[in-house]
Amino acid sequence: MKWWNRFGTSLLFAAFVAGIYPFYASFTELLLGRQLAFPAYVLTSAAIYLVGISHKPTLGLGAALAILGSGTLLLLAGASGSQLVLVTAVLIGVFRSGLLQGRDSHNFGRRFAREAVFIGVGLALAAYFSDGGVFPEAFALWGFYLVQSGFFLLGGSAARDRCERRSNLSPDAFDAAVRRAKEVLAASAN
Repeated sequence: MKWWNRFGTSLLFAAFVAGIYPFYASFTELLLGRQLAFPAYVLTSAAIYLVGISHKPTLGLGAALAILGSGTLLLLAGASGSQLVLVTAVLIGVFRSGLLQGRDSHNFGRRFAREAVFIGVGLALAAYFSDGGVFPEAFALWGFYLVQSGFFLLGGSAARDRCERRSNLSPDAFDAAVRRAKEVLAASAN
C-alpha cells in the first residue's frame, strides 16, 4: 500500500488521526462509553497505520487484523486503557520493523533499538499530553504518531529501498553507467 511511509505523509496521517478524534469521540462515547472510546480509536488508528505503511496489502491487512484482535482480547480480559495503548504501541513497532518494513535479519539489533526509542519516546510524549478529556487525548495521538514519523525521516523503508536497488546493480551495470556518463560529459565539452 505505502500510503504514508514517507516523512511528510506520515506527518499528515498524524494530523489527520488527531484532528478527527474529537468528532469520533463525540459519537462513539454514546455507543461505547467514555472508557472504551479512546482504546477503540487507538486500535483503529493503529490498524489503519499498519495497512498504510505496508509494502504488500495482504501483510498490512494481516497486521491490522492481528492488532485489532489482540486489542479486542485485551479489552475483553479487562485490561486498562493504558495497558492496551502500551501493547498496541509495541505491536506497531514489532510489525513495522519485523514484518512490514524489515527484510534483513542481520540488522535486527539496530532495528530493535530504533523501534524501542521511537515507541518509548512516542509513548512518553503521548503520556505528557494526555491529561484526560477529548482534546488532550487528541494531542496524545498526534504526539505519538508525530514521533513515529521520525522512523521514515531516519531511513525507514526509503533507505531500505535505496539499498536494495543498489545491491541489485551488478558491477558491470555500474561500470557501463560510469562509461556512459563520461561519454555524455565528453560530448558536451566538445
